[in-house]
Amino acid sequence: MIFSILLIVTSSLVGLFFFTHLVLRVKKEKESPHILSEEESLEMKELTLLHDDKILILAPHPDDAALTCSGLIKGALRKNVKVKVVYITYGSHSSDTLIKNPSLLMPVPLASIIKQGRVRHDEAVSAMISLGLKEEDLIFLGFPDSGTLKMWANYFNDKALTSAVLATNKVIYKTAYKPGTKFNARNEFNQLKEIISSFKPTKIIYSDTFDLNPDHRATGLFLNAVISDLEKEGFNPSAYSYFVHSKDWPGDTSMFFPPFYFVGSLKGRWYYVKLSPEDMISKLKAIEKHKIPLKGKPSFLLSFVKKNELFFKPHFYLLNESLPVWGPKELQKFGILGYVSRIHVFEEGKYFVFDLSTKPRVSTFSKINIFVYPVGREPFLNMPKYKVVVSRKIRKFSSKVEDISSDVTFTDEKSSYVRVEEKDRVMIYLNKELLADADYFFLGVELEKVDVRVSETPWWIISLKKEKY
Repeated sequence: MIFSILLIVTSSLVGLFFFTHLVLRVKKEKESPHILSEEESLEMKELTLLHDDKILILAPHPDDAALTCSGLIKGALRKNVKVKVVYITYGSHSSDTLIKNPSLLMPVPLASIIKQGRVRHDEAVSAMISLGLKEEDLIFLGFPDSGTLKMWANYFNDKALTSAVLATNKVIYKTAYKPGTKFNARNEFNQLKEIISSFKPTKIIYSDTFDLNPDHRATGLFLNAVISDLEKEGFNPSAYSYFVHSKDWPGDTSMFFPPFYFVGSLKGRWYYVKLSPEDMISKLKAIEKHKIPLKGKPSFLLSFVKKNELFFKPHFYLLNESLPVWGPKELQKFGILGYVSRIHVFEEGKYFVFDLSTKPRVSTFSKINIFVYPVGREPFLNMPKYKVVVSRKIRKFSSKVEDISSDVTFTDEKSSYVRVEEKDRVMIYLNKELLADADYFFLGVELEKVDVRVSETPWWIISLKKEKY
């Protein structure tokens, strides 16, 4: 009991310290407002809002909208621009925050996890109301925290993911958009498409597929897949991404700048939204509503209060372009040792070639899983979802192609085969006929050791026709 009281007092003092620090910093900004330099203006373009805009924000977790879009929301509401926020999960999965929030602890661990989701839902509602939104502007889907990328990578069939965190395969929260929905990739895709088709936003803000958090990457992937369908129906909103998780980012600076590792690597254009001192105070107060994560990582959350907010408009990659990957510094955050250090995709005869290197080399009883999801004339859910499984046995490599949307497997060498050029370089050949109707495709890579995933890459979108902006 005494320990719990001390923990609560300590957490409160830490929060108060950072609150005071930021208030003093904002007051100082009023006296000397920052003006973007010419160099900064050339690198980043201001994201302007029109009076007829409608903005939809996709947040993987309950605190992500406040962290990344509070200033954007305030600016939109000043122009009477409609804003809706869709929360993909309830943020139930975090043992770290449970330990630091004794009020969440219940006799049964699962009950504590479920309670954390409910409380974080309420915190998100409170934060958005403090910015000027109404509760009816907020939609919570309730898909599994730390499970949505698993859904994207394995559950485009009729099966449902059983969440190890929630011990269920369906949405359990009564405040969710559709309680009882199975944890299946098709269901998340359809719900997002339904919401976007109904609201018809002109601008969509979402988490980037290069973010280090799996749920953030998955949200970006689902959104881009939905947009591929909507474009066929003549609806083409502008989409801008944001980052939350990157190595040593956002840092203790007064402004957001692109994560240093990605500068010059990511293909696209950076945009910013200016925050007035009053907007910064409003953002600070919104973040302060998220008491559960704030007790876990106060300095990280409060470091998002800056004089601007940063957004990215990705471009598609082309064949024969080197694809940006995470390096050792980024992956050290998770203690990951094995990783893909280089990947290059090109055509050779009747095959697409995925030429990649790993550090260290792929060892015996390891696997490389390459996910290739084509996008073409047919609706996205009707297109195949290929998983090329490259296995290393004692003496040689083998490969097979699985269509995870239909549970069909191709094992013949006409579909795929493998060549090992050097110790750490592997070339995987995929028959172009499997992507005959594709305009572009989603691409991601996983590394496994004895059937346990040990590392993964960002996800890229590769154009087969022409560059797309």
